[in-house]
Order: sequence, then structure tokens, then C-alpha cells
Amino acid sequence: MHQPVLVIMAAGLGSRYGGLKQIDPLGPNGQIILDYSIYDAYRAGFRRVVFIIKPELEDAFEQAIGRKARRLMQVDYVYQTLSVLPEGLVAPAGREKPLGTGHAVYCVKDAVDAPFAVINADDFYGADAFAKIYAFLSTARDDGKYRYCMVGYAVENTLTENGTVSRGVCTTDADGLLTDIVERTKIARDADGVIRFTDGAGGVIAPGTPVSMNLWGFTPSFLGELEAQLRDFFANKLPGDPMKAEFYLPSAVDTLITAGKATARVLHTGAKWFGVTYQAHRPAGPARDDAGRPLSGGAVTAMQTNKTPDLSTYFAAFRDNLEAGLDKAFNSMRNVSVEGRLTALHAWFDSDSEQKVLGVIPIGGAMLHSHEHRLLFSVPALDRGALDAWWDYAKGLQHTLVRADPLHQFSIISLILVCGSCEGAALRRLRRLSSDVNYRPPATGWSTVRMAVVDASTGKVSTNRAGAPLAAILRQAQP
Repeated sequence: MHQPVLVIMAAGLGSRYGGLKQIDPLGPNGQIILDYSIYDAYRAGFRRVVFIIKPELEDAFEQAIGRKARRLMQVDYVYQTLSVLPEGLVAPAGREKPLGTGHAVYCVKDAVDAPFAVINADDFYGADAFAKIYAFLSTARDDGKYRYCMVGYAVENTLTENGTVSRGVCTTDADGLLTDIVERTKIARDADGVIRFTDGAGGVIAPGTPVSMNLWGFTPSFLGELEAQLRDFFANKLPGDPMKAEFYLPSAVDTLITAGKATARVLHTGAKWFGVTYQAHRPAGPARDDAGRPLSGGAVTAMQTNKTPDLSTYFAAFRDNLEAGLDKAFNSMRNVSVEGRLTALHAWFDSDSEQKVLGVIPIGGAMLHSHEHRLLFSVPALDRGALDAWWDYAKGLQHTLVRADPLHQFSIISLILVCGSCEGAALRRLRRLSSDVNYRPPATGWSTVRMAVVDASTGKVSTNRAGAPLAAILRQAQP
């Protein structure tokens, strides 16, 4: 099964906001909302992002977003234009407005063949939402029905003081599955504190009601279903308002649920919305998350072009220096897969004679053997969760690469991470990590894991306790 893909809808005109809202900086260090979304998605596990944009925005997107996103993920662009339609359909003459979010997702039909999440470019969703939807998509399988999902936000957490918002208002059953979703385009909290919608006949929405902010999860089957629904939209709805009618994504899901062809599990989050639907949403000070913290921080600044060095250039020079400084007893290879991960440099030492490795007391005896494996990786951003994943990988190597037998003396697994940004909590945890093994007969000897993190923005080297001997070597490899 393919790894889940992140799809970002960014082709909207932004008419209410008065500008190219998707690329306007909002954070105190020039961050934009997409910086947070992409980083949170990366932390959740996403490694590919597809932007749905207007063709004329590609250069601006690449400069403001694509270059930074490529440090974390594979980046692809898909155009939403009025010409991307099922065979035989033609947009109304004179129409300029995009055909809606359902059509936007249809436009990725030739670019996505894996489970995928869909988000708006101009909404802040929160790390919890991305973690939940990635976990769902990682195991999503269609069976007798299509198995989709959405992240549901409490309606009161998605309102603004600067006008109305559009939300898909949801109803769920006892099993947490979506039974109905109705797109409301004018939702606001009135002066009496009651949440009301004024489109159509109007009505009241109770606090706690889950609403959609277009954070959906689909299997590839959804793309095929969109074609049939687009044909129905052109035949039955578009003629009534050819210049403005839109094919909404929530409506497409609701149609499949009503027909009994699909289910959509609602994944609840307590996160609060932040977006830029209106010019007034642009904050005078730093935008803040649902806990009141400024939306800044070292994690996202890893993606700021003017705040960090060019990691790829730094890393290439670091790798060259590290390889050049290897002891003559080491062999090395570049860009090889080691237990499922592509390492930029794998240097290894195997000895059945007297050698000295990183200050270890030499071992004599032609038949005895000792080993070290050094593996080098580039990591755009390192938080505690990512550190734990790398540590698990290193401990796995301790089992797969160590040849513990009666002639074994010692083995060292040295994992070196060069990071564009390192969270303090991750480095503090690194110092406490250890994995030392003393082998029992008939095997002999010992093994350990040495782990080092090099912060490319500062040159600082941090290690676990066993990795202290690496520090001097890595400082000498600094570009």
C-alpha cells in the first residue's frame, strides 16, 4: 500500500481577503499558515504534498512555499482550471470562477494513486488533526463500502469575529460515522451568544456540533466517484447559476453516504481554527494557537528560507568532510539502503586483527572480530517524536548488523543526524538514551548505540552518553 499523500487546495481566488491569501506572511518571523500545516503533516508522517493551484500562481508558490516544503517532502503541482473536466463536459462560456472544492480534488486524478488527505491552504488545523488523519489513512482499506474519514471540529472553535464562515455541519451515528453533512455558507455567533446560520431558511447550531473544515481522508476510489458527480452537477445544478454555482467537496461525500456506497468516520479534535478568510483576520501581532501560544517556534523556522542555512549545501559539505576524515580501516559507500532507510553515507569497520576504533582498547587475535557502522542522514527538522523513531531504528540495527558469536569482541552502531532545526526537548532526551548489550555464551563481547545530532544552523553537536567519542570527529567535519 502506498504511503498517504497530502493534497492542499490553494486555487481559490481569495476575493473576500483581498489578495493572494495563501502566501501572505502572518507569523512574527514571516511564517505563513501553510508552513505550519506542512510541518505538522510532516511530523504526522506525510512525505509527499500535492498543491492544487492556478497555473499563474506556480512561480509565486514555488518561491514562497515549494522551496521550503521540499526540505520536508516531495512537492508536486496540479492545476485547477475550467478545462480539467470529464470527457464531453465544457465550462459555461464567460465563467471565470473555479468550479468548487469537489472539482479541485477531481483535478488530482492523474497525480494521486494512494490514500490522501485534503486540506485548505488558508486554514490552521493543528498537529493533532494531522496525526489522527495520517493514522487512519495508513490502514485505510475499502471493502464492501468505500472507507473515508474527516476531522471534525466543534463549531464554536471555528468561528470568527470578523464576519461569517462556511462550514459543513455534520451529524454522526452511535458508531461515530458521518450520516449527514450540510454545507452552510453563513455561520456566525450573534450578540446573544447563539450560533446561527442565515443562508437558506436559517437556523441554530448547537455548541459541540462537529463541522468540517475540509480536512478529509480518502482512498483513491473517491477520485473515480467524483467524475460521475461532476457530470450530474453539470446536468442538474450548474445550469441554474452558470457563473457562480460550485461543486462542493462535502456534498460529494454526502451523496456517497446517502447512496450507501461509503462511510466517513469522524475523527474529533479539540483544536481551534485559525484562518484568513477576511482581511481583518490578519493579526496585528503573532497569530496564536488554541493554547494561546504564538505560532512561531523553532520547529517551523526550519522552513524559513531567510532564517536557516541551505541544509542541502551544508549537508553535502559535511558528508564530504566526514568521509575524507575516515580512518583508513573504514570502508564507505554513499546513498545506500540500510534496513529500509537510504543513508547518505555508510562507513563500516570490520576487523579480525588488531585495530583501534574511536578510543576502544585494541583487541588482539587474528580470529577475533570487532565492528563499527557509521550511518549519516539529513533530517530537516527534529522533534522528540522524530528522535524516538530514529532511536528505534538505531536499536534495530544493533540486532541486524551485529554478528555476536563466540569470537565477537565488540560492535558499535553510530547514527549521525544532521538537522536543519532541532527542538530543545529532543536534544535533552538524546542525552538520556542508551542501549548497551553484553552478550551471553556462546556469544561474547558487547555492543552499543552511539547517536549524534548536528544542528546545521549553529554547528552544535549533541550526543547520547555513549556517543561522546563522536563529538570531536563531527566537529572536525563541520563545513
